[in-house]
Parts: sequence; structure tokens; C-alpha cells
Amino acid sequence: MKMVQGIQRREPYSHSANPYSHYYHRVGCKEFVVERRSSGKDVSVEVFFPRASAPKQGVGISLPSIELAVAVGRALLTVAEGCVDKMEGSFE
Repeated sequence: MKMVQGIQRREPYSHSANPYSHYYHRVGCKEFVVERRSSGKDVSVEVFFPRASAPKQGVGISLPSIELAVAVGRALLTVAEGCVDKMEGSFE
């Protein structure tokens, strides 16, 4: 089993000195699912890490277009393989 952590950055609380606050959701999972979803002409790709003890729950990300999914996948490989330490993309 692997531990996967979903993160979300939110606007800071009014009393916080940090520029954002983190929300962490950790799950222990034995698998992950990558699924292509179609709705008419719209196609998205979803990556989901289901909780081992409750497979309907977990963390994931939905990428709303094929182009975005490919860009994120290529960036992930580039960083994971050590070609660069960080990549940033932009949407046009």
C-alpha cells in the first residue's frame, strides 16, 4: 500500500500571515485509476487514487481536456525523471 496526499491551496484565513492555507487529505491506496470521460464533444481525463478501506473515496484530479492531460503528463514525466526540478505551464 502507498500513501498518496491530495493537496489544495486556499485563500488565507483573515488572521493568517501566510499567502495561502493548505488542506491535506492523505489516503492509503493499493491502486490508481486513469479514466477518459466523454460528454458530447467534451473529453476529460480523471486520475483517481481510491482509499484502500473505502474505494469510493480518495483523492484525484480531473483534467478537462485531452490537451491539458497530455501537457500535465509530459510535465510529470520530465520532473519525475529528473530532467528538471520544477516546471510551470500556462493556459492560453
